[in-house]
Amino acid sequence: MKDDKQTEAIEQVEETDDEQVEQQDEQVEEETDDQAEQQTQEQSELQAKIDEVDAKIEQYRINSVEARKVQAMKKHNYSDEQIQKYVRFVEGDTADEIDRSVLQLSKDITPSIYYGDPNLLNGAKAKPKTVDKKQIGRNAVQRVLSRIRL
Repeated sequence: MKDDKQTEAIEQVEETDDEQVEQQDEQVEEETDDQAEQQTQEQSELQAKIDEVDAKIEQYRINSVEARKVQAMKKHNYSDEQIQKYVRFVEGDTADEIDRSVLQLSKDITPSIYYGDPNLLNGAKAKPKTVDKKQIGRNAVQRVLSRIRL
């Protein structure tokens, strides 16, 4: 009988130990699940931040290339209106590609600024004076009428 009581007591202790081990296992699994969920959430937040920074970097790169294109066209004496119209036809990302593209564009579309280089021996080209078209007509009529009267 004593042996039976001892074995029963041992079995009860083993059962309680098994229950405690199972409870601890469940707690550990819940904690690891929570940690894994928290890590995936942190990873997704970090990935979102990375994507946001990548988008900003790409926008800065695009703006930089556009600014280079505008500067190259200004360097080749295009007016602001022409730059707004034709900057989309300039291709390339590097400075050399942009310069080549602007030179190719200048073969088709001439810059609007025509003037000489005002150094010591070369003065600026004089722009012609604007003449009133009515005055041109009056002068022509006077020449014809003066010939008829003779």
